[in-house]
Amino acid sequence: MLKSSQNSLFVSCQAKPKSFMNRPDVLLSIAKDVISAGAFGIRAEGIDNLIGMIESLDVPVISLVKTNFDDGSVCITRKMSQIEKLIQIGSKLIAIDGTERVHEGLTGPKLISLVKKKFPEIEIVADISIIEEAKKSIDFGADYVATTLNGYTPWTIPGSCKNFDFNFLDSLCSEMKLKQIIAEGRICEPKTISKIFEYDIHSVVVGKAITGPSYITSCFLNQKL
Repeated sequence: MLKSSQNSLFVSCQAKPKSFMNRPDVLLSIAKDVISAGAFGIRAEGIDNLIGMIESLDVPVISLVKTNFDDGSVCITRKMSQIEKLIQIGSKLIAIDGTERVHEGLTGPKLISLVKKKFPEIEIVADISIIEEAKKSIDFGADYVATTLNGYTPWTIPGSCKNFDFNFLDSLCSEMKLKQIIAEGRICEPKTISKIFEYDIHSVVVGKAITGPSYITSCFLNQKL
């Protein structure tokens, strides 16, 4: 099992397709920089971007392939072919959409089950949006659940908050083992991370608030308005 230390922080080093940062060498440099500052691990997307990271970084890397469902909502690694490719390049920790949405005839938990049977050595992070998805993903073989999709699925967007949802984390902690839980999504301030660390869960993932220059710039500009 992936062993975390107290206050373990994964930094998501990703870029939108049209971003000037969306280059393997740039994202690898960013990953090295955040590791030098103390990041426990990296979360990254895309085969080309991950190759250099897995070869060069001596920290855990949560690997994934990001696409979209037909309704436009985000889809995290939902093809066996994607998973096989990630494993071929050396991925040992893979994020998979753990929702009940069907893709290529499989729900997220069913895909997780098949992956675990075929590749038992691979650790799986199930990205979930509600408690029921978390429970089922663990039952079907996921090693961890991440709150990544809470507020980003059609059934959670209407009731989601703009900031990290501590009510959801409270509910998740009451139903799961703490060291199975990874907090991610809408974590924009250090004080939020400090509060999450008090839960003694496995780890926290922060993305654009650390590695998104365009997002950070817009925050500064909006603060001036």
